[in-house]
Amino acid sequence: MGDADQARLIELRKRLGLTQAEMADAMGMSRRGYSDLENVPDKIRAIHMRAADAVSLEIAAKRQDSSLVSPTVMANFLALSHDTASAIALAEPHLMRAHAYAVQAGDDAVKEEALTAAYHAIRAGKIIRGEPL
Repeated sequence: MGDADQARLIELRKRLGLTQAEMADAMGMSRRGYSDLENVPDKIRAIHMRAADAVSLEIAAKRQDSSLVSPTVMANFLALSHDTASAIALAEPHLMRAHAYAVQAGDDAVKEEALTAAYHAIRAGKIIRGEPL
């Protein structure tokens, strides 16, 4: 791999707010092994980048902060919504979850907007899939 992956690895670790030791542990590596990745770009392999991507997804989910997801993971996720039906299928559960969070937080305005958006996404999905309304 190379310098671009080295920069991506360092940027991702810093965005996650992790030390080298914490990132090494999260990736299942020794601290020395991880430090080598940041200091010697030729040691980086695709498996290391995949492990870093997995760490970003796990931490983003734990902290409920999608901005922590690596750009590679986010791009792959967005590629799943390559057409209207796929985009709606991905949106339905997220809109329902947004509604549930708003209910928990007692935010009536967001609760109603999320419920309305979820209703329309589910309805559109049924129409696209040819299911009865």
